[in-house]
Amino acid sequence: MFTLLLTALAVGADVEPATTGQPPIFVNASLKDDRLVTRKAIVSYKDETRFEEVNVNGKIVKRAVTVKVPFMQMVELAWDLKKATIKTAGGKKLDLDALKKLLDKPRAVVVSSDGKAIGDAYLKLLDKEAIVIVAPPVADKAK
Repeated sequence: MFTLLLTALAVGADVEPATTGQPPIFVNASLKDDRLVTRKAIVSYKDETRFEEVNVNGKIVKRAVTVKVPFMQMVELAWDLKKATIKTAGGKKLDLDALKKLLDKPRAVVVSSDGKAIGDAYLKLLDKEAIVIVAPPVADKAK
C-alpha cells in the first residue's frame, strides 16, 4: 500500500479525496422545544491555590501557587430545528412532526458539524433510515 502511494506521488497522479467537507457528528439526541438536544462530558479547568514549601537561602518558606485543575463537566448541545434540513440518509425528507415521532425516546442521529450538507461519501456509510440533520452549528452550554 505504501509502495502504491509513493508510486502515485512519484508520477504525479491526481488522487481525489474520498469526500470533502467536515465529517458529521453522531449524537444520542432527543427533542426539547423544537430543538435537537444532546449532552456530553467535557474536561474543563479551574484555578486552585496550593501551598508549597520552598528553600530560600536555607530557610523553608511556604508560598501560594495557583495551578489549573481538570474536572469533568456536562454540557448541553442544542440545535434549532426551525432552520434545519431533516432527512434520512436515503434521501427521504422528514418534517418536524415526523421527527418528533421518531425521537419520542433518545436515539442516534447524524448531525452536520459545520452547518453544511453532509458529503455523499459519508451518507453511503449509513443505513438508509438513519436520521440526518443539517442545522446551523451550536456552541457548548455548560450545565
